[in-house]
Amino acid sequence: MPILLPRVNTRAKVNKTSPVGASHLTAEKIDVQIKIKLASFYKAACNDTALREDRTDWEIPSTKQVRVEHDTFTIEYLDPKYEKFDEFAGLTWLEPIDVVAIDKHTSVPIGHCTAKLIRKLDIASRFHDLVKRLRNEVTMLGFDLFDCHGRLREDYRRKVSGYWKTKLEAGTVLLIEDVTIDHPYQGRGIDTQMLKALLRATREKVKGSSLLAITWPEPAKATLFCETFEILVGNPGVSQVLKPIDPKSTARFRKLGFRRIETSIWFGLVVEDQGDVNRTRTIDYYFDPLPGTGPIQRLPEPVLRAFTNFDDIQSLQILEEHYGHLAPDSDHWLATDQAGNTVLHLAAQLHFPKCVGWILDHEGRRLPRVRNMNRDTPRQAIQLTLEKIRSRRLILPSYIVVMRTFPEYPDDAIWCLAKMDGINLEYKDKAWKQLAAGCSCGRCIEGCLSPRMRLKLSSQAEVDHESFETAVAVGPFNFAYGELPAHGFVRECCWKMIARSLAAAQGCVNLLNHISDCLEKALLPTVVNVMRVHDKEGKNPVATDKFFKCGGSVAQMVRMVFERALWHEVQYLDEPQPYGIVVDWMQLSSDDYLPECRNDYDYRYVRRKCGIPVKRLN
Repeated sequence: MPILLPRVNTRAKVNKTSPVGASHLTAEKIDVQIKIKLASFYKAACNDTALREDRTDWEIPSTKQVRVEHDTFTIEYLDPKYEKFDEFAGLTWLEPIDVVAIDKHTSVPIGHCTAKLIRKLDIASRFHDLVKRLRNEVTMLGFDLFDCHGRLREDYRRKVSGYWKTKLEAGTVLLIEDVTIDHPYQGRGIDTQMLKALLRATREKVKGSSLLAITWPEPAKATLFCETFEILVGNPGVSQVLKPIDPKSTARFRKLGFRRIETSIWFGLVVEDQGDVNRTRTIDYYFDPLPGTGPIQRLPEPVLRAFTNFDDIQSLQILEEHYGHLAPDSDHWLATDQAGNTVLHLAAQLHFPKCVGWILDHEGRRLPRVRNMNRDTPRQAIQLTLEKIRSRRLILPSYIVVMRTFPEYPDDAIWCLAKMDGINLEYKDKAWKQLAAGCSCGRCIEGCLSPRMRLKLSSQAEVDHESFETAVAVGPFNFAYGELPAHGFVRECCWKMIARSLAAAQGCVNLLNHISDCLEKALLPTVVNVMRVHDKEGKNPVATDKFFKCGGSVAQMVRMVFERALWHEVQYLDEPQPYGIVVDWMQLSSDDYLPECRNDYDYRYVRRKCGIPVKRLN
């Protein structure tokens, strides 16, 4: 399969030479007409606030005049008979937008801008799974800045300043891809006019919700795309720093208020209202934190070659040869590679536990706190590497992203984490399981079930138990064929038998109560644990047996609880969660809050650890 590069838009060609009639060009501002072309009126009608409120006027217009303050631009929709040929036609959450600048004097296109409007909240449950299929700039953005549910990645939450902390959680993202201006017309503010028109029109489309405009203002984007894609989406092993972007190429965006999102390649602007577009700013309105030019003291070449070509034991021999005679306070320990990685960064990210242990024994005071040019300590750098291993794999040269079924971290990586955390591990003990499963709170059950997920699963089981119990009180037929969430999780033939048996319906209700009790007792809701709770309580075992004979199972009920808890989680991603409530069985005081954990939202991983099947039953 050929390597995919960013799509070159040919809808509106920009002249490379001086156009006919260009003799009118002067130092004065050029009179241009701005046209905004949307690919689908159907997507706009489904998603845009203004069109949703006016359901009576769904006739597809040829053009729609939109006047914002004193500027007029035209919005055009693609003819429906050509819409099926659009490569993004089936993606309602993704809307391509093209902006064309036309010289009114010659009626010739002189500028072009392409963008994508991404509605994250519409695909929050499958965010990474959907953006990976595009294999373009949207894929890079989705994996670099956001997690599997479209939220800001944990490492960026740690790095970003107070300005970005809440602004990057916007539900709608406008990705501005390319801005090109015909050479004779450059430097006349036409690019700024196009960008302002794009931001105004998009702000009008998503009225009532937050909008985050993001761009990668790299002029050599087509040349660097494959290399950047491998670094951001794939797993290069060791932290790398991309080449800094020329400040001249970012000027058009910084004038509008765009600023770099910390150490990433992306520049962003939060557009809360039309005033944010019209507000003028100087180029240096925001500080642009470009990375440094290189290390102060470079690592010896034999050490770099050892980490690149040798294994843990051979690399340790090279380290002993070059660093064994150094005093702990020697500045040679602080030498780095071009990306600012020390020997501890390199050993940790390559999962060399013997090297990590030796380095910490000889210089464990300063190195664990040194940050590379991505602002990561060795502990944070290895965590980022493991996060990529956990979630995905990039297949080259086809650039296909495969989402992984995470079992647990490699053993060597776990030993490295333990040495840097100062933990004395025993193989497969509690601390080992927590490190292997990526637990970051230290309170996960079996290393994977975090306190917050435990609360959400238990609450979901209790809510379903109450609704099921109410339905059973009316009668088994109403229970089997009513509006209950269990349909799709239990076989249809099972429901037909339950409709004739009150005992079987009661057995289904009992299992939900046992699942909740299992979670309250700090047990994973596996089939074995749920049945142990069932046998110990001894409540109406005949009813449960009837449910099993009708074709039901514990796994079906547990899977339903997981799926419904995940569904509710995704529905309310943009709302604060009440994790400060007091739960008696969690033994929390009124001032305690449940700690955050990496595993809080990984329902599918915890479900697999419980031995629950992935596919739904028909």
